[in-house]
Amino acid sequence: MDEERLAKLRDMLLEKRRSLLGAIDSLSQDSASSKETTGTSRMPGENADAASETLDMDTLMLSMESEDEFLRKVDEALAKIENGTYGLCEECGKAIEETRLEAMPFATTCIACQKKIDYRRKASRQEGSRLREEEEDGKASFDADEEAEE
Repeated sequence: MDEERLAKLRDMLLEKRRSLLGAIDSLSQDSASSKETTGTSRMPGENADAASETLDMDTLMLSMESEDEFLRKVDEALAKIENGTYGLCEECGKAIEETRLEAMPFATTCIACQKKIDYRRKASRQEGSRLREEEEDGKASFDADEEAEE
């Protein structure tokens, strides 16, 4: 990859990093103010409001975790630029397609390897789902056997 393209991708990553840090800061401030509000005493009948605030807080915390994870990926990509390994697939070692890096500058795998990873994840989820169904079917037939014995 030429230096000009690499510099453009670095700039994109740095801009994304600034944006994420701003979002995380905003979420942290929202979280702090929400905790202050939630800590006040409640009148009877305000349980629905409390439940809604708890749900809002949970959503806020999930958003912060997601933003933190995204920031970690951006920081890893910036570190790879610095150490000269940016743009190499972590699975096969080949160059990641430049169009992929432009669309997702923190990508760690080429398209072919990412498809394999996605396929394995999907197969794993399907296998887990099949096993849960078999487990539920087995429990249902076990319960039916127990009732028949009584």
